[in-house]
Amino acid sequence: LGSCHDDVSDIRPRSDSMSLPCAEHKQSKATRTKMSVPQQQEIYVRVKRHHQTFFVHAERSVTTMLDVKAHVSRALNTHGSHTISSQSMKLYNNTEMTTELSDTSTLTDCGIHNDDILYVVFPLKDENDAWEDVDIHIGPDG
Repeated sequence: LGSCHDDVSDIRPRSDSMSLPCAEHKQSKATRTKMSVPQQQEIYVRVKRHHQTFFVHAERSVTTMLDVKAHVSRALNTHGSHTISSQSMKLYNNTEMTTELSDTSTLTDCGIHNDDILYVVFPLKDENDAWEDVDIHIGPDG
């Protein structure tokens, strides 16, 4: 019998027997393709604050919440609307602000998937340890 290889075309019969493909080669092409497709890792996450939405292209397993904050900070500093560091932000995955997302947690750790929404808040000016509430302004189209 021929030996099993990754590609059926690489199976070479021995001269005294006919070649039979291994069990994995008998699977349908669709099944092999489905099995070989990695779990979706690159995603887009929307980060919202008031009337602003920041789109972050990220890799689920390695992008941390601090990385997401840094993206928002760069976007704000580039457009001059705010000068705020990534350490001066808090991220939440719901509008109730029940649990702040840890800076060291990855998107995977927090259960964040493609097209999920995160909410960013900033400290209130001139108030010690006080933070904005999540306040999302929805336009006339919803």
